[in-house]
Amino acid sequence: MRLWDPDGVLVDAWLVELDGNPYVSDVALTDEGDVVLGGRRHGVPWVRRVDAGGEGIWDRMHTPPDEYGVIESIALAPGGDVVVAGCVGFDFLGSSDVWVRRYAP
Repeated sequence: MRLWDPDGVLVDAWLVELDGNPYVSDVALTDEGDVVLGGRRHGVPWVRRVDAGGEGIWDRMHTPPDEYGVIESIALAPGGDVVVAGCVGFDFLGSSDVWVRRYAP
């Protein structure tokens, strides 16, 4: 991940290394400067919060049994909660189950 200032000058860069073939589909920036990443890891919906230096604060995985899925959207609620929306259980006809989950900071 890289951080630029408003003039486009690179301020900082760090690497977030994860196993499980992670895929990031959305990000959000908190008032504290933390970054929330969401997508897929190990084939299931996954969200991670890192501080401004790139250190992990927490990881959450939505793990339905034997279902493939992804987090599609992240929003920040008043008070700092992280709200994510995603889907699981894709089939050949393109249908899946949609869900929303809220995490405390």
